[in-house]
Amino acid sequence: MTPHAATGPATAQSLRVFGGLVMVQGASVFLAPSLLMGLVNVPIGSTEGEGYLRLLGVAMVVIGYFYRVCSDSERFARATVLDRPLAFLAIVGLAAAGKIDPRLSAFALQDLVFAGITYAAMRRDARSVDDAPLAVTAS
Repeated sequence: MTPHAATGPATAQSLRVFGGLVMVQGASVFLAPSLLMGLVNVPIGSTEGEGYLRLLGVAMVVIGYFYRVCSDSERFARATVLDRPLAFLAIVGLAAAGKIDPRLSAFALQDLVFAGITYAAMRRDARSVDDAPLAVTAS
């Protein structure tokens, strides 16, 4: 197995922050789905609907954990910069097609914003590596 390139400090921090945010939101959805849905004024509708939201909350906590644990992987960082805007477009598309309440699109906005933050951090980290002085080693 070959080692993968590590991310820079700004990129890793952006992924850890986003992962933490997703974990907190997931825990909120798991523990109190009606409270979170009340923030966007979307009724849950049934006990079954509440159960599905709790399952979503568990998945969000796990995904957030992956972001935090994998924050030092450049491959993971690059993948998230690509997939988070796609998630945003998919959710906005569902809202535009009338398949979900448009107010739920607000949750997708954080994907787009944090993808931009991670991309900017990746560029900043790349510049700091390019600007670093070359180490001279004795032979």
